Amino acid sequence: MLVAWLAVSGSAKAGEGYALIGLGGSTDGLHSYAGVIYAPAHSLSDTGLLLRAWAKSFAFTYETDLPDKPDARIEALGYGVQAEAGWQIAGRWGRAALLPGIAWRDYKLDPSDPGSRLETDRIGLSLAADGEWRLSDRFGIMANASYLTGFDDYWAQARPFVHLGSGWKIGLDFAGYGGPDYAKMRAGLFTSGYELPVKAFGRLFLGAEAGVQSDVDGKRVVPFAGINIGLLF
Repeated sequence: MLVAWLAVSGSAKAGEGYALIGLGGSTDGLHSYAGVIYAPAHSLSDTGLLLRAWAKSFAFTYETDLPDKPDARIEALGYGVQAEAGWQIAGRWGRAALLPGIAWRDYKLDPSDPGSRLETDRIGLSLAADGEWRLSDRFGIMANASYLTGFDDYWAQARPFVHLGSGWKIGLDFAGYGGPDYAKMRAGLFTSGYELPVKAFGRLFLGAEAGVQSDVDGKRVVPFAGINIGLLF
């Protein structure tokens, strides 16, 4: 969901950015994000330095045993910020970028769960990979992956797509993600790079996704959906 900016970039100019906000989730939890992707000396589709910054929030519940309450249900609200800087290589075949970074996260738990590693805020190092392989003018695959140390969170996603023209793409969405206490997978459909007719704020683009997700053992299958909007500048 965070690679849609490439679908709309391509002008050869010095300094180009893409700002976006998004919201998504399932019956297991919600998440939101706001971010900026910036190429200080070239367009977002060219070889060179890439900078990214994110603000994220999470809401979910889990069950645990507390000293005075077995099988307690904990409501968790998390938030954090992350900054990345890396290098992108691009050509007619597509592009590939590697972006190391640093992240901070904190969680509020209700009721308090003294045995949880979420009780204290932490800083961790991150590593993200992002790219696109163009099979032809109409078909390709977008992919991205990330790992966050200190939290042991991982994410991997592949999106085979059809290019409908003018940066608009639709396709399949496959992802796996998890951490120390959970592991999930999902499958669905996505769209990205659809330019909205509203021009008051500049060039605005819409993206969305929907499908089903489950634990890796195939249990607890639930629907998920998300939407994002971005501004090219």
